[in-house]
Amino acid sequence: MADKKDMKKKNMSSSSVLVQLYQNRKVSTKVDNMLDEGKTYDYIIEFCKEHGLSISKASLTNYKKKREESLETGVPLLQLLDKRAK
Repeated sequence: MADKKDMKKKNMSSSSVLVQLYQNRKVSTKVDNMLDEGKTYDYIIEFCKEHGLSISKASLTNYKKKREESLETGVPLLQLLDKRAK
């Protein structure tokens, strides 16, 4: 049976990979720049892996779209990424 520490860890990793990316400002700033520079998704995914974040192409596409939506609408990016945020 899982103890409380394992449960806490599971809750942390159950927050969406997009929220995890957003909250890691060091990595997300670089990812934002790479997206702006037109780097390939494979390149960005490899960069994220090297920094302990496993992200799929679908998630990266979703992040890119939400980021663009945030810039266009003025809605905070975290609010768009985190479906639980009100």
